[in-house]
Amino acid sequence: MKILYLGYWGVNEGLSVATIYPHLKILASFDSIQKIFYFSMEREGTTETKSFDSSKIEHFPFVTGHGLKDKWNDFTTFPKILLDFIKEKQIDKIIARGAPAGAIAWMVWKKNKVPFVVESFEPHADYMLESGIWPKYDPRYLLEKYWEEQQKKCAKNIITVSNSYKNQLIKEGVEKSIIEVGPCCVDTLKFQFIQKQRTAIREKLKISKDAIVAIYVGKIGGIYYSAESIQLFKDFLSQSSSHFLIILTPQVEELEKELSTKKNVFIKSVAHSEVPDYLSASDFAFSLHKPSPSKIALSPIKNGEYWANGLPVFISKGIGDDSNLIKVNNIGVIWENQNNQKALDEIVNIVVKKERLEQPNSIVELAKNTRSFSIIENVYKTIL
Repeated sequence: MKILYLGYWGVNEGLSVATIYPHLKILASFDSIQKIFYFSMEREGTTETKSFDSSKIEHFPFVTGHGLKDKWNDFTTFPKILLDFIKEKQIDKIIARGAPAGAIAWMVWKKNKVPFVVESFEPHADYMLESGIWPKYDPRYLLEKYWEEQQKKCAKNIITVSNSYKNQLIKEGVEKSIIEVGPCCVDTLKFQFIQKQRTAIREKLKISKDAIVAIYVGKIGGIYYSAESIQLFKDFLSQSSSHFLIILTPQVEELEKELSTKKNVFIKSVAHSEVPDYLSASDFAFSLHKPSPSKIALSPIKNGEYWANGLPVFISKGIGDDSNLIKVNNIGVIWENQNNQKALDEIVNIVVKKERLEQPNSIVELAKNTRSFSIIENVYKTIL
């Protein structure tokens, strides 16, 4: 079997590294798969191809950009290129990562009927609408919404990242038999807590041994809280002169400016491979999506990474399956953006009461049970 795998991000972007690379590795491990042709969307002009450990995986960059014309080409020129490529390579199946890539797969399917699968299928149009990024009558919203409906009708399989969204799709009339659940999984061994790294990072950042350290990984704004996140960070730091906050983000300058009056803050953009070290140095983690109806479809990869490291999570309400898992297992705090101090007191109390190296660590066990790559492997076995 020959697979065409469509990503919607650059090959070196964090989301590709964390979510696409492991999936390609799993697919390449199957004897039934002869070749995987992976296309990435390079918006910064990158033309270099990436080499993977498996000779089965071959990377092809589609060079595009951020402008309106570039986006138009993504959904007009790119499908035409893929049609010729699929014919030349005799592709048997397309796997698209996310609904925007799924739209391209559907456009190709209309012409050649090569079966396609959309994994990490989420209501992308509604995310953008509810976050205020796209207005209701914006052509981008209307087109993406339409394309998502076509994927629901025409995809050979749809893989959601949460059971909550699978149930919603079934209520909408999507055929139950084509839906699988494959959350955003993580390498639980790679993200495990390591005392040596905890000590090293704390010494490097001059964090006192008894300080409570919070960490936030990712961006603010868009589908995440912005001003509310900043206020929450300030409130946490104001609780105690020994509290310390680590923020790993590409928005370094913006957040440094917002938190310039606060001490005990470390803000940096780091490689994905460095994140586990900073998690080990921390005591709890923030996960700050804006709640809205469509967020039941989320499976934030950062939550899986936090859990694999044994961190309690301070999370918004109604986020995928995760908010409920945190509540049921009593391994964090559900934040409703009403009383910051009360919620922060609750998470600090959890940290104070919980021994980090407690065995067995229920948080780590949750990561292994709900975010292990063995889940994705079984889903692929089912659909292939």
